[in-house]
Amino acid sequence: MMKLTIKIALVLLVLAVAALGVSYQLPKQCVAEKSIVVKAKPDQVYMYLENPTEWIRWSAWNKAYDPTMIQLYGGPMRGSGARLTWNGDRIGSKQMVFTESQGPSQLLYEVTYSNQLHKTTGSFELEETKNGTLVRWREQTELNNSPVDLVKGAWQRYRTDIEMEQGLLGLKTLVLQNSKRRATR
Repeated sequence: MMKLTIKIALVLLVLAVAALGVSYQLPKQCVAEKSIVVKAKPDQVYMYLENPTEWIRWSAWNKAYDPTMIQLYGGPMRGSGARLTWNGDRIGSKQMVFTESQGPSQLLYEVTYSNQLHKTTGSFELEETKNGTLVRWREQTELNNSPVDLVKGAWQRYRTDIEMEQGLLGLKTLVLQNSKRRATR
């Protein structure tokens, strides 16, 4: 019985050391980037990005994701200084501030989380192409150099990739629906 206990303890120790070693091989920042082409002019897409009240219409962070979510807006209604605060059971508490607006080609923002020290910086870059507008969405979060934070960062990257993809598809759908409405008028 004693030999079995020692073997189990050694196996657990080796697994713990291996997990610790692997965690330090993970990236020190969480970077996610997605892009999509929308059949519209950059200014027709940008209007849904630079106004935080429009985000609920296309973003993955909405009532369907978290039915308890409450959104508050502040500052100017669009561009630099515009703010959006989310609070909900699933999404937690976040505040996004648009830090720079160079419409209709670029929007920069920062997201802070109430329960975390780090912040996320994000950007949208829009480029007109022959097929419409290429929209590139990028987010970056610096991580603490602890095994727990590095593993959380890997999970955050996975979730952010999914949320960005859903958001870009929602943005594309919204822009196309509104373009069709304008065309039928």
